[in-house]
Amino acid sequence: MQEGYEAFQEMVHRICYAFYRYEIQSGLSLMEPMTKQFTELLENHDYSEKQLQDMNKLLELILLAVEKKDFLIAADLLKHELCVRIMHPSSFPA
Repeated sequence: MQEGYEAFQEMVHRICYAFYRYEIQSGLSLMEPMTKQFTELLENHDYSEKQLQDMNKLLELILLAVEKKDFLIAADLLKHELCVRIMHPSSFPA
């Protein structure tokens, strides 16, 4: 299970690195594989309904940022919100 988290974290790191360097196509090309990893992590962990709803809202914000071409915001949300929440479910707001 830990391997899945590490692979997910590495993928997020690669996406963020690309977005921060304005290598947009490189970052975008990694979004689909990252989404698959994310889905696998969700399927293999017992998150509460509230946690799943919160992660879904966060994903919607990330996608909205990408649609608006605000890649720095998308990278920050991926790195500082989504990655933290999937790695540490207790970090969810109450």
